[in-house]
Amino acid sequence: MDHWSQKYVGRRYDATTYNCTHLVAEVARRHLGLSVILPDQQEWRGTDPADVAQLGFDYAEEVSTPSEFDVVLMRLRGRRRTVGSHIGIHSMVADQAWVLHNIERMGVTFVPESRLQSMFLERVGYYRWKFPSRTAAR
Repeated sequence: MDHWSQKYVGRRYDATTYNCTHLVAEVARRHLGLSVILPDQQEWRGTDPADVAQLGFDYAEEVSTPSEFDVVLMRLRGRRRTVGSHIGIHSMVADQAWVLHNIERMGVTFVPESRLQSMFLERVGYYRWKFPSRTAAR
């Protein structure tokens, strides 16, 4: 498959230097020209859900129909009380939704959204960046 995501697939996961938040920030910078600083994944997991939700509202708006490069917020399957602790990037390939994400023990993968369940993940929502032409900071 010849797709923009392929330059990321196979990169190694590192909890402190290259996790899911680092990947999303890199894709936003390289493909959308955004400078986004997201909380580190470990910091995110320890953050109050209301604070995570507020950060999301500051950065992005939820959309029902995603476009290329929109953010996919995910959580561990069955954890309905959580806002979400994992993020990736949405893409459409051959009329099928795919997610580029960086996950512990697997690294960066590009998978059909329908496979998230087999990875013990579920989608919380799709989000579109609010600031297409300016720098975002937390």
